[in-house]
Amino acid sequence: MARVDLNIKQEIIVQTQETQAMNQANLKIIIAFLPLMLSLSSSLSITRVSAQSLPHRSSSSSSSSSSSSSSSFKPMNGQEIQPPVSRYKRAAANSNNQGDSNSNQSKNSQEKAARQQEIEQAKADKQIQIQALAANNKGVQLGNAGKFDEAIAAHEEAVQLDPGNKQFRINLSAAYCAYGQKLSAAKDFASATHFARKSLVAASDNALAGKLLIDSLIKMGVNPNSAEQRMSLGDSLVAQGDIGGAGIEYQAAEQLEQSARTFVKMGDYAYRLGQIDTAASWYSQATVKEVDYAPAYRQLGFIALAKQDQSQAASLMRKAVILDNKDKVTGAALVDLWRKQVAANPQIAENHLGLASSLQLTGDLPAAELEYKKVVALDPHNPALPVAQASLKNAYQHAEAERHAQAANTLWGQNLRPEALTEMSQAVRIEPKNAQYQFSLAECLEASGDLQGAHQAYLTCVLIDPENNREAAARIKALQESSARSSQNASAINQNSVKQDTNNIVAQQSNFDNAGNVSDAKKNIILDKVQALEASHNYDQAIITLKELVSNNLENSEMHHHLAVDLMSTGDIGEAISEFRIASALAPDQKNYAADLAQALNINKQALSNDKGPAGISSSKSQSNTTIGANQ
Repeated sequence: MARVDLNIKQEIIVQTQETQAMNQANLKIIIAFLPLMLSLSSSLSITRVSAQSLPHRSSSSSSSSSSSSSSSFKPMNGQEIQPPVSRYKRAAANSNNQGDSNSNQSKNSQEKAARQQEIEQAKADKQIQIQALAANNKGVQLGNAGKFDEAIAAHEEAVQLDPGNKQFRINLSAAYCAYGQKLSAAKDFASATHFARKSLVAASDNALAGKLLIDSLIKMGVNPNSAEQRMSLGDSLVAQGDIGGAGIEYQAAEQLEQSARTFVKMGDYAYRLGQIDTAASWYSQATVKEVDYAPAYRQLGFIALAKQDQSQAASLMRKAVILDNKDKVTGAALVDLWRKQVAANPQIAENHLGLASSLQLTGDLPAAELEYKKVVALDPHNPALPVAQASLKNAYQHAEAERHAQAANTLWGQNLRPEALTEMSQAVRIEPKNAQYQFSLAECLEASGDLQGAHQAYLTCVLIDPENNREAAARIKALQESSARSSQNASAINQNSVKQDTNNIVAQQSNFDNAGNVSDAKKNIILDKVQALEASHNYDQAIITLKELVSNNLENSEMHHHLAVDLMSTGDIGEAISEFRIASALAPDQKNYAADLAQALNINKQALSNDKGPAGISSSKSQSNTTIGANQ
């Protein structure tokens, strides 16, 4: 070790000597050239601009080597200056490359983490599948041992762990069905039907479960082929919270009866499952099957409202309320929708018009009247106002008639028949074309012993709405048969009575059968009077006279048609259409009656669409008068 150190010292001494020798040589050279340099400096001093001396490369290098901590150059005069800026820019550290490197590292880390997560998830899924398989196998073993409660629990666990495994669901369905069969054998049919439905929910193609359900329903006294009873069962299950079981019953009802109501039930079931588009499809099918089925429009309206389609929701809900004015939920939703529209844009007359209409439909007539007044203030020439105000007037009249009708129903229930008759007569006076009022009036008259009046009221009911008043027609037939039996009995008891009494009975029977018909001579006198009034254009008086004549000749199609023509002349299109309908129903072979009815309907449609009034009435009257004259 000492020898190595000696060698190093010798090398250092040798290098030092060499350096000193080189420095001496360099000094001699500088001294030799010094006079020459001084002479050149003096000769150039005259023209040179005074400037600081530039540092020598050798000086700067020696300075930097002697003081490594210094970062500035040392000029020969000793003044310290900042290092010059090189025109060759040094490439700075590449921050982008560094960022890219960091980004790549981050991306690689994320990919690595994602791969690791996938691996862990795959392991977890595999473990769940193993658990599900174990639960399924356990369920099979328990089922084979007859331990159905435990078997069902195990199969439910398997399906919950792996819901996509079809075999697990089949096994669960089989377990439910086996337990249901056991309950059925024990005569617990209600529980058997419950597990049969659960079996079908798990696997809808389980035929054994379907048979178990039908057999159990029969043993419970339920007709499995009755769509009505299956829907009723579904409704009960919904109330109990068993949505899956309700779905089984609704599906069975729909298979038995493809109707609007079963379609709506299927739509309700889909809606509860959150399948909105499927529900809307079922509801739409219901409207196609039955165009006036209110529940379908109601449900479609609520779906449109949920989708923020305010216009469509209002239209559908309005139709639902028109078809069923007892649907308070839809009515309240419709009013609320329009109130929000008014609150958002209170200066738009159409919003107030929509709110007024919805209030009128739901029976709040005073509030509707206030909204119509706001429409008048905002847009007095709104084309929809005249029809709307006329509709409100009719609504007030109907409300008054309905109050009398409800009072009559209450009094009838209290066995106060004369008082009920008085109230019902008031309702008919306000709305004589209301078939329901006429039927109730006929019942009151029949109960009071006025059979002739009852016969006439039943007949009026049939004439107003022939298709939907079969019960009234049956009552008329029953009255006629009862009257005939009474006449035969009276004839047998009084066979020795005088001839005059017999003639009176026959006359009474004839009068009853003809329900107040007047003689042809009197009818002709009245018609002459009507024609004179029409010639002087006094249609109002002619209508009054014809109404009296029609009331005593309800089955006379010619009278109804004549009255309809005069009503058209005064602009009362609605009542005229009603009379045209009666005339056409009484005489379906009269093509001119049907033609006049079609023309009246067309005129009414145009009047509602453009509010121009009943155009073309004169020509219609002239044509109709010609028809009547020809018939006479």
